[in-house]
Amino acid sequence: MLDVASLGAGAVVALLILSTVFAFLLKWQKTKYQTQLQQPDKSKSNLSLSPDDLKKMFNWTQEMYLWHNKMDEDGVPVWYVSRAHLRALQEIQKTLAALQMISEAQIRLLEKIDDRLADQRRVYLEDRMSDINVEKIESRIKSVSK
Repeated sequence: MLDVASLGAGAVVALLILSTVFAFLLKWQKTKYQTQLQQPDKSKSNLSLSPDDLKKMFNWTQEMYLWHNKMDEDGVPVWYVSRAHLRALQEIQKTLAALQMISEAQIRLLEKIDDRLADQRRVYLEDRMSDINVEKIESRIKSVSK
């Protein structure tokens, strides 16, 4: 503890004044805090809402809950689509469009090949039929001439 005898008169007076001031400030702070707890200041409070305002707030809260509680078939909230997920879906869409164009080009190419094969088949059959007819005719001629 402090040895008051070793301090001068000015220091003792200063200590007494400081202890009195601090005691006053502590008491003042406690009473101010207790008063605020007992009687809150209505001018600073935003809780002066009418029952209609409270009903509106409740309805808005319910509506937001319903929005945020909706899930898609995968269990992901409908309102939540991350940018990475959105970018991935866009890339998939571009890839599918490119695949569709490639598939259509392949279909056109296969149709051309099929048309050419059909033409070659027709020419081959016509040649074969003409060969068969000539052979038949020659064999009949030979058989009749004998």
